[in-house]
Amino acid sequence: MCGAPRQAIIVSPTSIDRRGICQPGAGDGIALFTDGVTEAGPRPEAFFERSGVEAAARDLWSLDASAIGDGIFDAVLRHAEGHVNDDATIVVVKLTGIANEFD
Repeated sequence: MCGAPRQAIIVSPTSIDRRGICQPGAGDGIALFTDGVTEAGPRPEAFFERSGVEAAARDLWSLDASAIGDGIFDAVLRHAEGHVNDDATIVVVKLTGIANEFD
C-alpha cells in the first residue's frame, strides 16, 4: 500500500493525503474520523489532534477493525478525561484479503 505494507492511511475531512494510487493488500486499511475526535481534550492547546489518532491506530493496528475503532475512541476518552464536547465518529476499514487483483 503506497510503499508501506500493513499500515493505516489516516484520512480526515481537512487533511487528505494524495500521494498517488495505492494497491491495498491484506492488513491495510483506513481510519476515518470527525473533528470531534481530533478536537477532544481539556482545552484547544491540548486537543487529541490527528497525531493522537495516528499514534493510537499504529498501536492497535494488529487488532481487527472493530477493536481498532474502540481502542482509538478509548484513547480519545482518556485524553479528554472522559468527556467529549462534540460528535465523535470513527470508522475503521481493514482488509483481511483481496478477492481480485487490481490492474
